Amino acid sequence: MDEFIDKPHDEDAVMEECKKYDQVDYPIKLNKINESTGDCWVAEHPDLPGCITHGETKQEALTNLEDAKKGWIFSKLSGGESIPEPRIEQDSRDASGKILLRMPKELHYRIAQMAKTNSISINQELLYLVSCALGEVSVSESLIGKLDDLKDLLRQSVGLKGHIKTKAGYNSGRFSD
Repeated sequence: MDEFIDKPHDEDAVMEECKKYDQVDYPIKLNKINESTGDCWVAEHPDLPGCITHGETKQEALTNLEDAKKGWIFSKLSGGESIPEPRIEQDSRDASGKILLRMPKELHYRIAQMAKTNSISINQELLYLVSCALGEVSVSESLIGKLDDLKDLLRQSVGLKGHIKTKAGYNSGRFSD
């Protein structure tokens, strides 16, 4: 271990505990950094906060990261801290796009009323609301209002009936099919 890490009084027990993590695969984040003094590679385990290192090559950065991981785990276990399990990130290809969502009847009613007011399906309303909550929709309400005003003017001037879908894919401020 690194000479800068204080050795615990029960070092053998800590070393034995560390061995359990030798084969645990944590996600790795690897980035190339371009600097005026030359390029280097930065490697880190995002699930182990502060476990980060670098190298002149990818392989050197990854080798250094394995050493940093061992030191990080030793340091945490020496201090009596727990080691987080690696997060398993779901690949978006594994997602079907379908979910079953249970909600209180009152909430269901309110969403159904919002969808009816906006002349869209409940599914479209929920997609819009979830997208807003996740920050996926960046269209401001004032811009949506201006689009609605423009739609109304177009309807009046050319006598259109029904819905006008904007190029951005919004209909009355909500997603359209």
